[in-house]
Amino acid sequence: MLNGVLPIYKPKGITSSKVTHTLRTLLHQSDVGHVGTLDPAAQGLMLILVGKATRLEQLLHLFPKTYMVVAEFGFETDTLDTEGNIVVRTDNTAFARSRIFSACQRQVGNITQIPPLFAAVKYRGRPLYYYARNNLAVPLAQLKRQVSVLSIRINAWQPPRLKLCVTCRKGVYIRSLVRDIAHSLGSCATVLDIVRTEAYGLSSRMAWSLAEISSANVGNCLLPITSLPLPRLQVSSEEQMRRLRHGDKLMYDNKWIVAGSAIMFGGSFLLTYNTDKVFGIGKFIKDDKLQMCRSLFTEKLYV
Repeated sequence: MLNGVLPIYKPKGITSSKVTHTLRTLLHQSDVGHVGTLDPAAQGLMLILVGKATRLEQLLHLFPKTYMVVAEFGFETDTLDTEGNIVVRTDNTAFARSRIFSACQRQVGNITQIPPLFAAVKYRGRPLYYYARNNLAVPLAQLKRQVSVLSIRINAWQPPRLKLCVTCRKGVYIRSLVRDIAHSLGSCATVLDIVRTEAYGLSSRMAWSLAEISSANVGNCLLPITSLPLPRLQVSSEEQMRRLRHGDKLMYDNKWIVAGSAIMFGGSFLLTYNTDKVFGIGKFIKDDKLQMCRSLFTEKLYV
């Protein structure tokens, strides 16, 4: 059984689930998943989790992600990208760069966002796209949620086309972000292209294409979990590892080696022994005691 993470470059035109299914077939292994779904019309970095690495999904969701976005003002589709039908047109597209900048900055920070009509977000147990495809009404306003946009940079503004670099946390819909920027200017816009360039401390330049992956070499393409920039705590003895794995809570030991900040990850650390042996996820609880929250395993997380 293989264990580790695999950065994949998802092309346009296929779902993230399809990519995962393809890798599951190549690996002949059922415990293969992914973190950070990309829309079918989007492309870029996807992280495939293999074996015990699937247990890190919730931790990896906390990494920020960076996207390169191309949008065009003047029309809006029902999907907010080029996959849909045009529902609105406008000639109000010639804005000064300063107004575009101000509109973008209003979307930076903790904002309230309504998802697109065509989205995987569920309402009463079904994804939104089910209702859209069956012409069923959905109270989208009830599905608004708080999300965090860390930065928006304008790469180019040549009316009516806008190029952005967006860094955000989980749950942000880039299509909704572009819609809201345009609406704040009294206009409308549609996303032409989305490329995820960075996530999980990795770059899309490190990703493998599906064409490059085969059943013969996929094992060699896996990265160890220790290659991800997650905070780590290395215990000082095999006995401490054994006790944590059996549910004991340990008082802080000044021989432990801590690398990285766990603040962004809710206080969670990868627990290691002998630097490359990852055996769990842990955090400090009351009285400065260390507790293992989730078991991984005691072998190296790669072949």
